[in-house]
Amino acid sequence: MPSSVRIILHFLVKNCGLYFYNVDIYTQAMVSGALKILIIDDEPDLCFLLSNLLISQGYDVTYFHTLKSGIEAIKIINPQWLIIDNNLPDGLGWEKTDEILEINEHLHIIKISANPDSPRTGNRYNIHYLIKPIKVQAIVELINEQHP
Repeated sequence: MPSSVRIILHFLVKNCGLYFYNVDIYTQAMVSGALKILIIDDEPDLCFLLSNLLISQGYDVTYFHTLKSGIEAIKIINPQWLIIDNNLPDGLGWEKTDEILEINEHLHIIKISANPDSPRTGNRYNIHYLIKPIKVQAIVELINEQHP
């Protein structure tokens, strides 16, 4: 896809009220057979950097800045992994874990937070916790442990 088309897509999508800033990355994810990771975090810089670092490791990554858009994307994209922040503009991400797992019960979820005292509930094989700042290598190692 030519870069000028990417810029137009970014602009049009942004003006429609959707906070989906990485249309070109999403388009790449649809063609590839790599492991799919979806990020829901309201920090655009973190999403951009984390997604690009994970893409450089061979993963297909898409990100969203709200719970609503992220949960809708899970239904469409069907990722194997979700990285979700707790404090989001439209709610607490960690409280939506059960709802998200109803959509995809085999989804691995990495809950991230800047607060080291965030409550950690449940003892499931597919729920993981990381404290910000996040090291990409920690995510890669966690994924490799679960998907050798």
